[in-house]
Amino acid sequence: MRVSGRSVLVTGGSSGVGFALARAFLERGNTVTIVGRDEERLRRAAATLGGVETRVCDVGDARQVRTLVASLEGRPPGVLVNNAAVQLNYDFTSADPERAVRDVDEEVRGNFTGLVQLTAFALPLLARQGEGAVVNVTSGLALAPKRSAAVYSATKAAVRTYTKALRAQVRAAGLPLLVVDVVLPLVDTPMTAGRGDGRKVSPEFVARSVLRGLERDRAEVLVGLARPFAALHRAAPRVAERLLRDG
Repeated sequence: MRVSGRSVLVTGGSSGVGFALARAFLERGNTVTIVGRDEERLRRAAATLGGVETRVCDVGDARQVRTLVASLEGRPPGVLVNNAAVQLNYDFTSADPERAVRDVDEEVRGNFTGLVQLTAFALPLLARQGEGAVVNVTSGLALAPKRSAAVYSATKAAVRTYTKALRAQVRAAGLPLLVVDVVLPLVDTPMTAGRGDGRKVSPEFVARSVLRGLERDRAEVLVGLARPFAALHRAAPRVAERLLRDG
């Protein structure tokens, strides 16, 4: 598909992978809107990027998602990048149950429910643009979970399954939309600070890989070490799971 001259919406666009994707799309001559929960962080990101629009929205809140999509009617997106996510590490065997319940709710709403709801509201707008894409960012943890990130891993697995089903629905309906699962390895972002030094890829590397995958109409983009890890998981799942279990 064409990755220039489009209107692109990127959630979680104020930092990390989302910020790098926004910059990469901008450099290819697209109109980009970045979405995030923190207005000040969005403002700083926009000042650095230049030429982007911003929308404050917690994608885990259905009312805010409706408001966000309504604000896009004048210039509907042709590409939706569902990148926003939160990872909260905790152990159910020792965590305070009340705190764990709050954390579970935040992760599931932000990482899965909100993604599905935003896609549902945005799909009619995307379909009107002709050729377009829904890009869902997942993780190698969707294949093999990290012990300390049980819910985060489960939400990424859920997004991966949802993406496959949505792709089948879009194809059956004859819609001109590419539905893409981007599987990330460990990326050098604030979320991964202090972990996996030397094995991380940069957000910019991720962005280049995603745009290249879109240009080649890839339904699945396995970034960096995610590709050999997926092959290992198919051949020897127990070995692969041991590799990621302790993060």
